[in-house]
Amino acid sequence: MTVQCEAQLRAKAEAFVKILQNANVPVQIEDVVYHDFNAMLRLADGKGNLHIYYSPRNRAYKLGLHQFKDPALKPIIEQHWLTITPQKSLPPPSDAPQLRYQAYVDGSFQDGVVGYGLVILRDGVKIYQDAGVVERYTDQRQVTGELGAAMRVIRWCEEQQIRHIQIFYDYNGIEKWATGAWRARTEATQAYQDYMRQTQVKVVWQKVKSHSGDQWNDVVDQLAKQGAQAGASAGGDGANPLLIELEKIALEFVAYLDQHAVPAEFVQIYNGMFARLKIKTGLFDLYHTAKKPLSPRLSNFQDPALQARVLTLWGQFKNTAG
Repeated sequence: MTVQCEAQLRAKAEAFVKILQNANVPVQIEDVVYHDFNAMLRLADGKGNLHIYYSPRNRAYKLGLHQFKDPALKPIIEQHWLTITPQKSLPPPSDAPQLRYQAYVDGSFQDGVVGYGLVILRDGVKIYQDAGVVERYTDQRQVTGELGAAMRVIRWCEEQQIRHIQIFYDYNGIEKWATGAWRARTEATQAYQDYMRQTQVKVVWQKVKSHSGDQWNDVVDQLAKQGAQAGASAGGDGANPLLIELEKIALEFVAYLDQHAVPAEFVQIYNGMFARLKIKTGLFDLYHTAKKPLSPRLSNFQDPALQARVLTLWGQFKNTAG
């Protein structure tokens, strides 16, 4: 029996299965069944079906998930689908200045020290730049610097109440980990992915080729190198007095929470940016910068009462410590 558009469906289904396998997405395709304008990918153990629809008139594909039993996997599968079926760009919202605010980020590894660099533009004019050292995860080298730079861009947007920004990068992971297209397998990438998922800042990601003559990409490349070189000149350990103080305060707050019958665990400082405490299912991220000292950010709390209590205790602790 002839199946309409089977060739198109088969090619797309085989490509999609290969992408899922290469990305180690934990789904097993048991069988692929072709119908007119539709390929059904059956998952093993009755976990559901993935449907690929094809419209010959529009020459367009669409993915559908039916009887799918693992909600946590749904966004991951959808993100991988987008890698082979890009969606048409939507016009920006009327209040979204994506084209007005732009940022370039980069990282560098010099003599065992990781540096970051970033530039933020408004209407094509530089309005902010930053460079420095990322103290942790030097085994990931310049990648850690790019992650730290991207998070600092988001932090700047939050402080300035900027709702939309376009971020230019030259390493694919900066976008892929943020969107979930790549699985975060290390502590650094997991912290980065968590951070990007929680922010309310909307990001338009734009890949640029490194060392291709792009003016601002070259600028952040030099800034990142300067940040790493400054850290190496200071002794190679990238010691930052603010981060030393941050770790001390985070540990003291853990003890304070314990005194008030709220078990907490100090995880560590991530990407030279924030100290993370784990409180049951929730995360308490504490930032400490010259412009915004001791600024907490709470996420993943399933118990609103616990979240409110932690914030109250933080206020009491901060007043006592201050």
